[in-house]
Amino acid sequence: MGPLFERPEVRASVDEILQAIAAGRIRVVIDRIFPLADAAAAHEYAETAKPLGRIVMKP
Repeated sequence: MGPLFERPEVRASVDEILQAIAAGRIRVVIDRIFPLADAAAAHEYAETAKPLGRIVMKP
C-alpha cells in the first residue's frame, strides 16, 4: 500500500481495523495456508477454488 499510508484517512482506517482485529471484534477467516515456495499453487487455488476465506503464504 506504500504511499497510501501517507494519507491520514487511509492510515486511520487501517489502524482502526487492526485494533478491531486485535480486540477480537473482527475475525479474519483463513481458508488455506501455502508455503511461499508454492506461490504458483496458491495463486491457482485462489483463481479456481473459490475460497471462503483468505489465502496466506508463509515463508
